[in-house]
Amino acid sequence: FEDDEFDRAAAIAEELRFCNDILLQDLWNNSAWSYRFELKKAELQRHDAHGTAQAWHELEIGLRALAQAWENESACSYVRAVIESVPDGSETGRLMWEEVLSRSIERSEWVDNSRHLHAFGVFGLELLLCACEAIARVKEEEECRLKWNSMGCALVRRLMQIEPAKRQYWLRRGARMGVSCSTATP
Repeated sequence: FEDDEFDRAAAIAEELRFCNDILLQDLWNNSAWSYRFELKKAELQRHDAHGTAQAWHELEIGLRALAQAWENESACSYVRAVIESVPDGSETGRLMWEEVLSRSIERSEWVDNSRHLHAFGVFGLELLLCACEAIARVKEEEECRLKWNSMGCALVRRLMQIEPAKRQYWLRRGARMGVSCSTATP
């Protein structure tokens, strides 16, 4: 067939419908999530309003999947990939990480009541830790940075409980935030 007969946009739309059909049957299908990201990556990386709108749309799709199961590694990876595909230095990336946190649990409960963290699997907790790390890096006010770091520590402590064999790794992740999270033992 001739190149001029090929409608790239129509082909991508058809493949996205295919991915949606698979994900409707199996929300945990890593291949479908990965393929969806590859189909959308060029749009997500655009430095314009269309790219930003597509990133928010794809974030919403991933967050709806996570609302059903925060331990879904594939959906967590998809959300993280969508956010990390947003052009560097963009305010959109920070706002997206904040959206992830606001959809997960009430922020005020994190510091005072980390029992809510038991509802998340390792991948959901690591996604939330990425959000805390990203937000703490850009917050200039010391009080705000301390709040995010405190939340990050609560996540690190929970991850050490779930995965004691990776204790040193989780402690290093906490240390990257500039705080010591070693007070809790797994």
